[in-house]
Amino acid sequence: MLMIKQLASPLLLLSFVLASGSGLAQTKKSTKTPSSSSKATSKAPASSPTKASSPASQEPTTIQKGVTQVQTVLNTMYEPQTTSTFHPGDKALNVGIGLLGANHGYDVFGSLKQSPALSVTYEQGITDSFGPGTLSLGGLLGYKHYYYEFPKTDYKASWTDILLMARGTYHYNLTSNPQIDTYAGLTVGVRLNTYSNTNSTLRDTYKDDGLHLATGIFLGGRYFVTEKVGVFAEAGYDMTYLKLGLTAKF
Repeated sequence: MLMIKQLASPLLLLSFVLASGSGLAQTKKSTKTPSSSSKATSKAPASSPTKASSPASQEPTTIQKGVTQVQTVLNTMYEPQTTSTFHPGDKALNVGIGLLGANHGYDVFGSLKQSPALSVTYEQGITDSFGPGTLSLGGLLGYKHYYYEFPKTDYKASWTDILLMARGTYHYNLTSNPQIDTYAGLTVGVRLNTYSNTNSTLRDTYKDDGLHLATGIFLGGRYFVTEKVGVFAEAGYDMTYLKLGLTAKF
């Protein structure tokens, strides 16, 4: 019995040592596993600030976007087309009023009074064989009236002009906007002038009455609000220096 007790003590001590070693091994493994995951999580955020600070990922500012849009609009609007927006076979009718008519040298100080002139022009596209534009032919019918009151008298003089003229027009669009039609041309025809004067002496000496040759030159442009209807303006001279009005294409 004494011998059994002496052998049991070393066996219990050996079992305790083996159990303690196994526990320490498991504790070491459990402490290594979180450390590796923490390293992985610590590396991930380190790369994100680098990408955010990269210049390539920065978006354009509002000013830069605005400048780009303006450049795009200008390039689109003012790049000339290779052809006209008025083609052979197209027909156009202008109805307008004329301003700033000539006074035939009667009164250089501008006291000659005049009502707005009225005009109707028609044209049709003939050919596009002459360069990049389109040549059209047509005519003008115009009417204007003006009068003069003699200072400190009851005498009055009045003129009426009726114009019938042929027009040759060359259309070439100076912009890339298909709603715009720009053109230039020449007119030639006749002007019928009638004159009246309450002073019989001056009436007998006035020589501008009757039928006369009339010529003109002009620059113009149309803007079509719809496909067929728009507005026009012309500067130059055939019956007045400026015409404004409505236009139709058909």
